[in-house]
Amino acid sequence: MKQSSPYYYPILTSMRFFAASMVVIHHFGLSSWPFDSPERFPIVHQGGWVVSFFFFLSGTVLTLGQQGERIGNWKAVVLKRFGRIYPLYWIALLPTILMMMWLYHAYPKGIRVIAHTFLLQAWFPGISLEMNYPSWTLAVEIFFYAVFPFVFNFFRKLSLLRSFMLVLAIWVFSFWVQLKMSAGNWLIEGINMDHLLLYFPLQHLNTFLWGIFGGKIIQYTADISWINRSKKWLLLVSAVGLYFLLQHFEWLRVHGHNGLLSPFFALILIGGTTQDRFWNGLLANRLMLFLGQISYTFYLFQFLVFMVFIKIVGRDDVHGGAFMVYFLVLVIFSALVHQYVDQPIQRRLRSRIKKG
Repeated sequence: MKQSSPYYYPILTSMRFFAASMVVIHHFGLSSWPFDSPERFPIVHQGGWVVSFFFFLSGTVLTLGQQGERIGNWKAVVLKRFGRIYPLYWIALLPTILMMMWLYHAYPKGIRVIAHTFLLQAWFPGISLEMNYPSWTLAVEIFFYAVFPFVFNFFRKLSLLRSFMLVLAIWVFSFWVQLKMSAGNWLIEGINMDHLLLYFPLQHLNTFLWGIFGGKIIQYTADISWINRSKKWLLLVSAVGLYFLLQHFEWLRVHGHNGLLSPFFALILIGGTTQDRFWNGLLANRLMLFLGQISYTFYLFQFLVFMVFIKIVGRDDVHGGAFMVYFLVLVIFSALVHQYVDQPIQRRLRSRIKKG
C-alpha cells in the first residue's frame, strides 16, 4: 500500500514482521528458551494460525490500496503483485536448492522443479513443502493476486451486509470441509490429505475473502468519529483476547490454520488503523516500519539462511543462544537484500509497468 494513499495505516506494515517472526520461531526456535515449552508458548508450537493471518492481511491491504475504485486494468494490478513476489523468489530458490543438495543430498527433478519454479507447489499435495518449504504460502498468495481484481470488483458491487453474509457462508462451509477432512471422513487414494487440507490454495480462500471484507469495513468506517476513538482500545482488547484464546484453547490453534480466527483478525486490523499517538509511536516508528518492509525478504530467506548458518556453526539445529544469533543474522541479511537487491528490482518493475 502506498504511503500517499488515504488508507495507508503504518501499524499494518509492522504487523507483518511480528507475524513473520512467529513463523520463523515456529520453524527453527522451538528448542530455544523461552519458546521450548509448549505450555509456556503454545501459540508458536502450533503456529499455523499465523499463516492464516498473512492471508487475511493480504486481502485487507490489497483492498485498501484500491481506495474503493473499480479495477479496470486488471493486468497491471496482477503484474505489479506478481513482480513483488517472483523476482526475489527466484533469486532465493536456486541457492536454496543447491544448499539442500549439499546438506541433505536432496535432488529435486521433474514436476517438482517446475511446480516450485512457478509457485504452483501448493496445488500438488505431497510436494508442497519440498525445496524452500516456507514458500508454499507464496503459491497461495500468487493465486490470491490472480483472482483479486475479479473478486474485488464483484464485492465492490455488494453492500456491506451482503458482503458479510457471503463471506460468512463461505467461511462456515470451509470450516465444515476442514472438520470433515481432519476427521478422516474423506480420503482420496494417492493424495496426501494432510497437504490437501493445510496447503491447498482453495482451503485458504475464505481467509482472503475475510480480509477483503475487513478492508471494506475499514473504508466504510474511516470517517465515523466514535469508531476512530475506540480503535486504540479495540486493538488492545482484540490482541489480548486472541492471545488468551490461543493460549488456553488447543482446538483453536489446531483448526486456526484455515481461517477460523478471521473474525479476530478483522478486529485486530480494524484496531490497527488507529491514529492514536501511543500505538503509532510504539508500532509505527521508523524501526518497526523498516522491519515490516523487510518482512517478505525475512520470510523468504529463513530456510536458506538457516542452512548456511548450521553449516558454519557445525551443528544440525539451533538451540538456546544460537537461535537468537541466527535470528539476528536473518534480520541483517534480509535488510541488506531488501535494500540492495529487492528495492532496485521493484523500482525498475514499477517504471516498466507505468510505461506500459
